[in-house]
Amino acid sequence: MTIELTSDDLEYFSELYARYSKYSKPTNIQKLITTLFEKQDKTKEDVKNIKQLIKAEKLAQRNFQAQQKINKLLREEKNEERKKIERKKFVLGGAFYNALTSNMRFNDSISYEQIFEKMLKDGLIGERDKDSLKEFIKTPQNVTSPSF
Repeated sequence: MTIELTSDDLEYFSELYARYSKYSKPTNIQKLITTLFEKQDKTKEDVKNIKQLIKAEKLAQRNFQAQQKINKLLREEKNEERKKIERKKFVLGGAFYNALTSNMRFNDSISYEQIFEKMLKDGLIGERDKDSLKEFIKTPQNVTSPSF
C-alpha cells in the first residue's frame, strides 16, 4: 500500500509553503513544511509526515477560526453590556438635567440644585467637566449648603 497525497492535499501543502516561505522567523513546524516541500525525491516517510502536518495545520486552522468566533461573541456581548450602561447614564443624566433645570425638589426638602452642588463638592463631577456645566455652578456667595 503506497501513501500518496491527494490533489487537495497538494494544493493545501502548496498554500502552506507559499505562506510559510515568506516568514522571517518561522517555527520549527513551518520550517519542516518548507523543507519537505522543497525536497525533490520524497520518501514514503516524507509523504506520511506531510499528511500528518497537513492534518495538524487544518486542525490548528479550525481551532483558530473557532477561537475567532468565540472572541467575536464575547466582544459583541461586552459591547451590548456597555451600550446598556451608556443608555442608563444617558437616561439618568437626562432625568437629572430636567430636574435641575426645572427647579424641582427631592422629597420636597432639598432642591436638585443643592444635590448638584453636593456632587461638585464631593468630587463626583470632574474638574474637566465643570467648564461645560458652569451654567449650573453657583458662585460662592450664592451657594446654599445642602443638609444630608
